[in-house]
Amino acid sequence: MPRRSRGCQACRQRRIGCDGQYPVCNNCQQWNRQCSGPITSVIILDQTAKTTKRHSQPQHPFAQSQTGPLSNLRVSNSAVEAVAFQAEFFAFAIPDARASVKSFLEELQKARLQETAPTLDLAVRAVGLAFYATVSRNKPAAQKATELYIHTLQRHSRAVAASSTSLVPNLLAMLTSPRSYLSNASDTWPVFEYLRIQYIAAADLVFDRLLVELYILTDFYIKKCYQPNSARFPKDAPSRLDNLWKEFQEIQKSLTDQQQDSFKGVMTLTLSYFASSWILIALLHTETHTLQSIIDLHQACEMVLNCVKLLKERKSTSVHIKLFFPLVLVQLYSPIEDYRTRAKGYIETWLRQAVYLGLGAPNTIQITTTEF
Repeated sequence: MPRRSRGCQACRQRRIGCDGQYPVCNNCQQWNRQCSGPITSVIILDQTAKTTKRHSQPQHPFAQSQTGPLSNLRVSNSAVEAVAFQAEFFAFAIPDARASVKSFLEELQKARLQETAPTLDLAVRAVGLAFYATVSRNKPAAQKATELYIHTLQRHSRAVAASSTSLVPNLLAMLTSPRSYLSNASDTWPVFEYLRIQYIAAADLVFDRLLVELYILTDFYIKKCYQPNSARFPKDAPSRLDNLWKEFQEIQKSLTDQQQDSFKGVMTLTLSYFASSWILIALLHTETHTLQSIIDLHQACEMVLNCVKLLKERKSTSVHIKLFFPLVLVQLYSPIEDYRTRAKGYIETWLRQAVYLGLGAPNTIQITTTEF
């Protein structure tokens, strides 16, 4: 009989090695889990004849005699391996043994359904296989994990480079290359109108819906500057922004202190985009008369810089890329020279750190102040 594990409960649930340190093992200390400590008492196993006989017998003897059509089906080995690798990933990634794996899987599945490329699924498989290879010291599995991760990066790169419905790059293009945007707007706007309906129907996050409203306002502002005869002010946009702001405030109030700390980055990023919408509203103040129009250009630009100050230390390229749009707005339209200088400084710093590498940002920055 194999030796019974005396590891703590968290390690035994995850089926990983436990060093048995008391009162907290190294695994639980590293991942900040609640540790029950190693088993110090005698382990008593029920090995009576009655118990061993019950476990040695098949639970459903008639299952072997079934000859239905399903009995001839063979399970895909790759599918089984994928599930096993993902299970290893979940066991390793979830920091608390009491966390709900079901809710984590539901959120993962939701994200997989919303994306147009299988990047997330490939990434999870790659990380899961890498963890399996590390635990089992399996060199072929480690090599396969590396190949799978390279394949994931290639697929992700193609998805980003291809024409997509991502609104953040489009917002940047509208601000930094307005004439180029307008030359193609007549062809792309009908497509955007269709995608906007689908996007709003599928999006349940305030940030996603806010991007759509920003796109509409930015489009109007660009057309008003360059094609005033064809510009039509979206009258419902300010009221929709006000409703989104009220919804955002309600979400903030409903969060516990622990949740506010966990979602601080997301909430701050969303706030920076609300400030961006108020910058556009302030620029269009003659057209709008809403609650948020009382927030002037000075306050909105200051709010963007405060949000960037909170988020700049985060080691997240994704966050920095999303902050590019609010910073360009401040650099272009802030009435205070110090604000414009600070925004430009953030952008140039991240350019030197290659945060925007691949988005054509260096060329974009050069033309930002020349087209307007």
